[in-house]
Order: sequence, then C-alpha cells, then structure tokens
Amino acid sequence: EEEPTGKFQHLDVQVLPPEVDPKDLWRIEAGIQLSRDKRLDYGPINDLLKIREGLTAGLSRDEIAATLYGSGGPEEIREPDARLRLIDSYLDYIKAPEQYTVVKQRIEHFINLQNFLHWLDKKNNVVPKERLKWLLIAFEMLRTEEFGHMDIRKLREIYGNDEARDHLQTQVRPQPEKTLSEDQRTAIKEQFETAVDHVAIAKDSQQPDKLLSRAERALKALLKFKEKVAGDKALHKRVAILKKAATELEKACSGRRAR
Repeated sequence: EEEPTGKFQHLDVQVLPPEVDPKDLWRIEAGIQLSRDKRLDYGPINDLLKIREGLTAGLSRDEIAATLYGSGGPEEIREPDARLRLIDSYLDYIKAPEQYTVVKQRIEHFINLQNFLHWLDKKNNVVPKERLKWLLIAFEMLRTEEFGHMDIRKLREIYGNDEARDHLQTQVRPQPEKTLSEDQRTAIKEQFETAVDHVAIAKDSQQPDKLLSRAERALKALLKFKEKVAGDKALHKRVAILKKAATELEKACSGRRAR
C-alpha cells in the first residue's frame, strides 16, 4: 500500500529442503546479502551483524572468511566481530541497545576508536581502569554528535601529551544517566579543542616564532572582547598571569639587548 510501483505485490522465493541446517542457511544468506552487487544495499552494520550470525550458527572464523571473502584467516573476522561488540557497548551506554540505525553512518568513528584502544592495549603502563576511563570519554564525545571520525583519531595524540591528557580526562566526565543539553555538547567540544591545542603547542615548542604567532592571534581576538573580559572577575586572574608571562619575556629580551 505504501509502494506505488507495486514492487512488493509479488516476491520471488525459493523453498529450501528441510535438512538445511543453520550453517547452510547462513552461507546461502551471506552469499546473497554480502555479494558485491548487494553490499551497498545492506550497509556496513549489516555486514557486521551477518558475521555475528555466522558465529552464532556455529561457523568458525575461517569458514566465515572463506564464505565472505573467498580467502583470508580468522583475523579478518575477529576485528569486525570486536567492532560490533564495541558498538553494542556504546548503544548500551546511550540506553539504545541494538538500535543499530543510530550508528549506521558512524562506522569510521568506531574503527578509529578501535585503533585507539588497540594502541592503549600495547602500552605497558595502561591498566584496565585507565582504558575504561578513556573508552567512556570517547563514548561521551560520540554521544554529543559533535565530532567527526578524524577527531576520534586525535585521541592518541591527546593521550600522549601530559597536559592534553590531564585536561580532557578532568574536564569530560561521562554521565550517561543524564541527557546532554546543548550547552554541555558545546562545552565537551570546546574542552576537546583545548586538548588538541595543548598538543599543537607541544609540537611548536621548539619553534618560539610559531608560539608567538599563536599568542598574538589569541590576544588580538581577546581585545575584541575586552569589555566582556573586564566584566568577568573570574578572568582577571588569568589576565594577570598573561601579563606576568609577557613581562618575563620582555625582561629576557631587554637583558639580551643590553649584552
């Protein structure tokens, strides 16, 4: 009734013999649904779900790889299976279990998150509690829907910088039980950008001219809002810190000129 072309008035079917077991059924379905000309119709989430169905049906990872790809070993199946479990964890986090349509356009986010977690696992000093903390930070970022998949890739650099890492993990506090307001979404994005800025400053630390250029641009931007800054007492102390730092730099330059 909803399709004016009439494409659903008739369906082509084939009746399978009763002795077909779950493994055979999976092979038939996977061969049709995940063939090259059908893959785009089903999408990457359904690819992952089909792999899970195969494992549930009792097929080995080798058998699934052979059916889907014609070759390859269990590693080709292990990673996608782990990715779907990661997606399941996120959907549980946002109280939307098995609602895969929520993430159907965000597979790259989870690939990059998976790579970040693998990187953490290879570091000797990262305990499970620390890994979980950063997984939840990433989930909170994803929950805002303010981040692209390339932002998730930046988590490795942020974690590798002490100031950036400390900033993000103290400012982004996962609270899945609470609904995010628009202001909270914006705040999480801003805190992430501050962490990214710490990374960029560290990269420029051996090039004072770049750091000065960044400072000049920031101060010029602040001058446009000097009345707002002047009216916020909480910012006065930070302005004093900037003045002190600038004074120390000026003294260093004056001493150099005198010599």
